[in-house]
Amino acid sequence: MSDFPEFVHRLLEPIPQYVLGCLPAIAIVGASPTDKFTRKLIWVLRSLGCPFIGILYSVNVGGNEQSRCLFWLPVDYFVKDDTNKRLEYRPVGLYTMKPRANQGINEYVDRCTAKISVLERLSPVISMYYIIIGGLAGISRTTGSHVCEDWPYIPILLSWTIPALCRRIISGNMVVRDPKKEFEGETIIMDEDPEDRSQKRFTVPLTAFISIVFPWLAVFLAYFTPQSDTFVEVNMLQQSVPYGHLTVL
Repeated sequence: MSDFPEFVHRLLEPIPQYVLGCLPAIAIVGASPTDKFTRKLIWVLRSLGCPFIGILYSVNVGGNEQSRCLFWLPVDYFVKDDTNKRLEYRPVGLYTMKPRANQGINEYVDRCTAKISVLERLSPVISMYYIIIGGLAGISRTTGSHVCEDWPYIPILLSWTIPALCRRIISGNMVVRDPKKEFEGETIIMDEDPEDRSQKRFTVPLTAFISIVFPWLAVFLAYFTPQSDTFVEVNMLQQSVPYGHLTVL
């Protein structure tokens, strides 16, 4: 029976708790209202591979229910003002536009969105806690003040999810149904919004710059991390015994 607690302890060693606590952040950033699991998984991997997508949706699109729903619609659903001309691009990001009022889309938006529960508000807080703790552990290893495992660099790699986690905590709604099915057959009239577009010309490039540069912080920390004494001793032993086998008693 004494071997069972040791076996459980060894199972806990490979992946520290702060790494497991960061995993819900990936699911939160990569949340998709599509129905099929494969499409949800593809969107998660897409958001993980390109941080700009997750930050753009959570920060630049904002917490407005209409904006969050229209983000998931293809360009074919939109026409421009009174000309009824199909748009060549989706009205988000640098090309942001606002839907015309009183065209009856609020009922579709209400069917697509739902209020966030208390549990869904608290889960981002837990992920943020573990990301911050893991980031501090990685920085402390870089400075040489503390020796820890290689896992702290994973929380640093996921630290770009913090803005999206804050949006989930602050925002009181989320898209739970696929807008493409709810808005099927509908045409949404979009009007120009010069004030919002001028703001997006600054915030969207800033989001793109941060999402590209910030994940490299973990790479620089790993590069400047001093080697541990154990690693150096193993290298010295390997160099001193070029032939034969080395037996450690």
